[in-house]
Amino acid sequence: MVLIQALRDLCLWFLVQQFNPSQYAPSTMLQWIRSALSQNWEPLRDLAVLVGETLRLECVVQADPPVQVTWSKGGSVLQNGPDYQIVYRNGVCRLIIPQVLPEDEGVYTCTAVNLLGVDSTSATVCITGEKK
Repeated sequence: MVLIQALRDLCLWFLVQQFNPSQYAPSTMLQWIRSALSQNWEPLRDLAVLVGETLRLECVVQADPPVQVTWSKGGSVLQNGPDYQIVYRNGVCRLIIPQVLPEDEGVYTCTAVNLLGVDSTSATVCITGEKK
């Protein structure tokens, strides 16, 4: 983790050195840094799902340098397995829960990290009634 932070800081230093700080406002430089992280970022949307249905959360993340993507629920990182299927392919991040239960209700977050920074998007999932 310390190495990642050091590399990120070094990349930011080189990026800032390319610009004359007297010419550009700090907010402009931060906007460029953020756009370098997430050249294309489509956020998650809140949704409601019936018990027993399949839940699919999807967001688009395309960045250079490439990102590491993680999914979490209520702050706890989710692992790929039978309960949660996590796929990141061609810039599309998907979290699939094949058969939702009431305890799957909560706030889900997709986080993208690369050397230039971190960005995330969250959605609230409500579980309702029974699948017919």
